[in-house]
Amino acid sequence: MTAATRQRDIRLDFFRGLAMFIIFMAHMPGNRWAWYIPAQYGPSDGAEMFVFCSGFASAIAFGGVFIRSGFRMGIMRVLFRCWQILWAHIGLFLTIAAICVIGTRALESKDYVGWLNLHPFFDDPMSGIIG
Repeated sequence: MTAATRQRDIRLDFFRGLAMFIIFMAHMPGNRWAWYIPAQYGPSDGAEMFVFCSGFASAIAFGGVFIRSGFRMGIMRVLFRCWQILWAHIGLFLTIAAICVIGTRALESKDYVGWLNLHPFFDDPMSGIIG
């Protein structure tokens, strides 16, 4: 017996995309459309909208585990996902740091490590990773 596949909620994708567009507009220098973003008229902006949509997507993704398997298993599943995201961020950072070192050594025209302020990390990588 296979589990029923869930359809993506296009509304959630639409509002997440709208939030990203609002964030983009807010960060474009000299953009007069930035006067029409929600942050100009209220206490929230595109970032809060994006975080809300992401939380809603998480509730859709993990809510079924809480219902089917209980609170303890739901918490375990969320913590496992947090663990995966932590290691993905660490791996992404190390990959970008390696690309900066390769670019700095290969091109020798620009210090990419210094440009991204990675010298403190390379001076003491253990405390950089743990910290």
